[in-house]
Amino acid sequence: MRNAFVILSMLMLSTGLLGQQSDLEVSGEIKADSIDVSSGIIKNVKNPIDAQDAATKAYVDSIATLGDTSKVNEKITGFGIVGDSLYIKEGDMDTMKVSLKAFADAAVASFGTKYPDKNGAQALIEEQGYNIAQLREEGVDTSELIMAGLLDSLLMGGVTYDDLKNASGVTAAKLIDGGGSVDSMLAAGYTIDQLLDASAGVEDFYGVSHEGGIIIFIDPIRKSGLVAKSTNENGLYTWQGGINQCNGLVHNSKSGWFLPDSGVLNMMWNNLHRNFFGGFDNGFYWSSSESGLSNARFQDFSSGDQNDFNKGNSLNVRCIRAL
Repeated sequence: MRNAFVILSMLMLSTGLLGQQSDLEVSGEIKADSIDVSSGIIKNVKNPIDAQDAATKAYVDSIATLGDTSKVNEKITGFGIVGDSLYIKEGDMDTMKVSLKAFADAAVASFGTKYPDKNGAQALIEEQGYNIAQLREEGVDTSELIMAGLLDSLLMGGVTYDDLKNASGVTAAKLIDGGGSVDSMLAAGYTIDQLLDASAGVEDFYGVSHEGGIIIFIDPIRKSGLVAKSTNENGLYTWQGGINQCNGLVHNSKSGWFLPDSGVLNMMWNNLHRNFFGGFDNGFYWSSSESGLSNARFQDFSSGDQNDFNKGNSLNVRCIRAL
């Protein structure tokens, strides 16, 4: 916590804790409808006798803490750090103990208020010259750093998506808004449902490895989809041979594979092959769609054209399965 003094100073400056004070000493009794102390403070008040006055003093005492810096205007005369706690001396008051994390959060919140067009972490970095390592060392919440557009910096600094998934305050929506990778989030255990609810686009799923294949298509309403095997089946197959090969396939411990129909085969060409996903050949691929007793539909992956071909011809086969 080598930067605690800097953050403490910034927090006090931004909230007026280091402002000049002028004291008014009064003896005897004061009677008035109202007293304007021009944002000053009244201190060293004896405990009142009247119940309503006692309740008022208790309320004022309860809000005069570091946790609500807008209500504090005492001069801080000293502080020290022991373990994970900050000890602050305010004037003649007893030393107050505050967790360093709570203090860091207060500093971030303070600068977010001072620079309303930025969140607190952005303000500390852009206006005060802090770097991400210093803010993490100071205990600033990871969610604040993500909201400041620093997700890539966190990842380059060794933070993993598994870490982020378990971090307090870090939601799937914040990660997606911060530029999070659908591929990495799925690998970290987020579900397709969670990512869709977090406003991930369906196109962001195309070509992503998942559930034993690569994603061809996502239905955002049913929150389901299709994956293709990452490679062709070895060799070439007749139409019936391709159907049998896919139906009996077990790949990456997954079964339930089948030969795609002509509509899904076109999705594979459009969503995967044209975007350089899947390692397809620029050749002919069988679909399961028939065109009479002797013919079935195939697709030319060099042009995207579909046509009929005799079922006895041997073509490429790429199997798919439902998520």
